[in-house]
Amino acid sequence: MSPIITIIGGGPRGLSILERICAGLESIESTDRPIIHVVEPHELGAGRIWNTDQPDTVQLNVRADELTLFADESYEVRNPPVPGPSLYDWACGMREHATEAEPLESWIASVVDSITPTTFAPRKLAGMYLRWFADQLIQRIERVADLHIHRCRATSVEPAADTGELVNLSDGSTLHSDLVVVCVGHVDDAARRPAEIGSFGAYFPPGYAVDVDYSDIRPDDHVLVRGMGLAAIDSLVLLTLERGGRFLRDVTGRVRYRVSGREPKVFLTSRRGFPNLCKVDGDFRGDDFEPGFFTPERVAELLDRRPLELATDYWPLLTLEAELSYYCELFTGFPSRVRCDWGAFRREFIEAGTRAERDVLIASAVPDSAHHLNITAYLDPLSHVGAGDLRAIDSVIAQTIEAILGQRRNDPSLTSAISRGFGLAGLGDLTHDADTWSDGSRIAEFGRYSSDIKFVLGGPPASRFDELLALREAGIVRFIGARPQLRPTSSGLTVTTVHLTEPIHVDAVIDAWLPTARADRSESSLLRQLGERFGTEVRNGTTTGMIRVSHWTNRVCTGDGGDSGNNVFVVGLPSSSLLTNMIPVKGANSAILRESDAVAHAVLSAAYSSVGHLTHR
Repeated sequence: MSPIITIIGGGPRGLSILERICAGLESIESTDRPIIHVVEPHELGAGRIWNTDQPDTVQLNVRADELTLFADESYEVRNPPVPGPSLYDWACGMREHATEAEPLESWIASVVDSITPTTFAPRKLAGMYLRWFADQLIQRIERVADLHIHRCRATSVEPAADTGELVNLSDGSTLHSDLVVVCVGHVDDAARRPAEIGSFGAYFPPGYAVDVDYSDIRPDDHVLVRGMGLAAIDSLVLLTLERGGRFLRDVTGRVRYRVSGREPKVFLTSRRGFPNLCKVDGDFRGDDFEPGFFTPERVAELLDRRPLELATDYWPLLTLEAELSYYCELFTGFPSRVRCDWGAFRREFIEAGTRAERDVLIASAVPDSAHHLNITAYLDPLSHVGAGDLRAIDSVIAQTIEAILGQRRNDPSLTSAISRGFGLAGLGDLTHDADTWSDGSRIAEFGRYSSDIKFVLGGPPASRFDELLALREAGIVRFIGARPQLRPTSSGLTVTTVHLTEPIHVDAVIDAWLPTARADRSESSLLRQLGERFGTEVRNGTTTGMIRVSHWTNRVCTGDGGDSGNNVFVVGLPSSSLLTNMIPVKGANSAILRESDAVAHAVLSAAYSSVGHLTHR
């Protein structure tokens, strides 16, 4: 009897799991050829978020040489590694194989002709890469399995009367499956309007910006954008470039914005009041970094005493590691800026018992305070800013953005070193298991610290900072500070912040972040049904809205916390796994592809433990 596997979601995450299943099947011999169903209403590979119909003005926030779905030899995987091209490698191949008889579309040709390893390419180009990945994978999978693709949605997954699962589809059909993997990615939130918005009409709730219709926003409307991450950048692109505006460089090389006359006036704010730190290209000049705080021994000790408190057990170590990584690059890459040997400084920094001791050490070893790293200020660039009127607050925030942009471009390797340290937030067995954290940390603290990590690691390319400043100079954008407060008036809404003392009237509000990933209030009937069937994770008597899954394999847990015999796997949003929206990076042993491999291995193990026989080739 052939095992039947259904994967709900054929975007990047679903395809990465299918590829890992394929790699496993290619390495075994079985008398039972599996049947695999893939359910995806959007473009296979690209899915909803990476679709190839979106504007080419919307950019990636990862370099072209980083993006991949191939788990190559750098990955610690159970199924065999399979190397393949990154987005950059694939784009170069497109350029080399283009002919006069089969030329590239003009916009593609302009991108691939100028693409470099460090290019932040249009997101739709990545969608084309993912579609190509899907096409290649279909050819592989059809050699080892019977593949069926369903261009519709799954509406529910119910237990079959005998064994297995019944996957109900929006076209009215039903798939009987032995195992079901759910990986639908970002879906919209059906939650109520925020209380502070009330009945205000021109409100745009959290969502994927490219899918939002902003046509009701008129030229010169006052638009409040809450959120200053990637979703805000995308919204700005749609309100400016996609309305006919253009960015140009003047004779000095500075970026300027040429208005179209169709743009609104945008007021940017967020809880932090500052955009996520931009990414710059910077190869390290100094020595390789060896962690001093997240050593194998320390990680093992932390794992042994779980559950941990984020604020006291983990975050202080992570910030110290980022600081140590910075000074590693400073001491070994810029020795003229320091007074002592790196080995001695490293040892004393690690052994110091207090912040005061470390500050004395830094002051004696690094004479110019401009080269000291203040992590608190790094995470809160507006900590030095007081309250004032719009003109003053907008000006000081713009000056801070420009100063930080200059620092990051002047010493890019030092910026990369800080990110390298914070990148240790991805320590798999320590951070990605929801059971690592106490209930209080998971409910009350995880969002805040995740926001800090995204602030450091999840920003746009540096060119977007240039464009933000150009939009401000053109009178399109104003920065109004942190922690906005909305108040209703007889004519609509006004906004102030902790920095802005004078209220500003707004005609529209955009909440520029992705929807909260909760099964219990998702607009997806499938996710709501799964949440009702299996229940959602509860911490301190409060539901997180997530479906509880086992670590790495993502098999849905039963009421007692185990997953034995469960036929359903939920991957990414909205599972309790903390690996949700990371992008896999070529050659980096990224946790996201290791998790896909673990899910695939668990699926194959379950499929062939109950039906058929298999042996490794």
